[in-house]
Amino acid sequence: MVRRFAGQFTVKNGSILCKELLGHDASTTEGYRDAVGSGVFKTICPGCVQGALMILEEILEG
Repeated sequence: MVRRFAGQFTVKNGSILCKELLGHDASTTEGYRDAVGSGVFKTICPGCVQGALMILEEILEG
């Protein structure tokens, strides 16, 4: 199920890695600051979470 989810998420978003999705490495202080400054947490993350929920619903309804 995890592989299926990761595969579908990657097809939809291009990656499952936050730093690739956001274009910033939020695991570093500088990358986090850049991400906050660019607004990606408000613009990109909500769509990724919503998409993830849709994929999970689809998988669980099976």
